[in-house]
Amino acid sequence: MAESEEQRQVSTIYKVSILFIPKYAAIRNTYAFSYEHFCANLLRVLKVLLLNLIHLLSAFFIMSARLNPELAQEIVYNDVNSLYTSNFDSRKLTKFVIHGYIDGAGEAHISKWILDTKDNYLNLADVNVILVDYSFRAYITIYLQAIPDTVGKRVAEMLIFLNREGMSLDSVHLIGWSWGAQISGR
Repeated sequence: MAESEEQRQVSTIYKVSILFIPKYAAIRNTYAFSYEHFCANLLRVLKVLLLNLIHLLSAFFIMSARLNPELAQEIVYNDVNSLYTSNFDSRKLTKFVIHGYIDGAGEAHISKWILDTKDNYLNLADVNVILVDYSFRAYITIYLQAIPDTVGKRVAEMLIFLNREGMSLDSVHLIGWSWGAQISGR
């Protein structure tokens, strides 16, 4: 017996359970999709997950200056808008502070020595202080992986971007502890 059009449509409905994982909670939702809808949504979900994974595995550049010592501003590589809306001044000395293994410089986890270093530089001189945060990588990896090379490349790309936007490389100091020192030397 041949299937009717309605039976074929019903047979192409899939129940899909997708696990959405925002920052701190997991929410399970169930949806009913047609095959085409399922494929389109699956591709969209995979794209979002991939972009979030790439973002998590990147190094973040958090800028502080005397104008905003307590309000950090993220400078995004190759994003001139994030650079020009920050208090970054290419005429000033720039200090990159890079944390070590199982350490951090982001909102969720920031080491005391990083805050002290930032605050001391800003108290002593009117400089740009950029904290390099790769803490997600530092936590989820084993020590033998080539994190210093990967994060070192991100720092080099940021230096090239800032140089292209008017910062002199002669005005840059890289300060690192543990892996941060290895990254600085890459």
